[in-house]
Amino acid sequence: NPATGAVFAHAPECTQKQLDEAVKAAKMAFPKWAALEPKKRSEYMLGGAEKVQANLEELAKLLTQEQGKPLAHAKGEIMGIAMYLKHFAGQKLEFEKVIKDTKKERVIQRRGAPGGGKKASPAPAVASTAAP
Repeated sequence: NPATGAVFAHAPECTQKQLDEAVKAAKMAFPKWAALEPKKRSEYMLGGAEKVQANLEELAKLLTQEQGKPLAHAKGEIMGIAMYLKHFAGQKLEFEKVIKDTKKERVIQRRGAPGGGKKASPAPAVASTAAP
């Protein structure tokens, strides 16, 4: 706690092997996430936003203890996480969009998921780092 200098929590260090396993697990989980319909991903992100808001006080207190920032600032930062989740949950993904349509030409923009496929996956920096 920067305000008191007192230790309020302990976090174990991970080994390189544990880090590699976590990265591998995240990479293995991504295809399942990307395969979800956008509506389902949106539901998960909205659920995450609700959980963040429901735990606002606890999370803000923890952030204040960790970083020493005023509680009001910590609450604003935590609410920002919920706002990011809600924002990206509300994104409408257009897989095909007509850019130009005249007698002489028609330009269509097509998008797909990273790595191909018909389903797109939003790439938000949710909470600056992750999304459900």
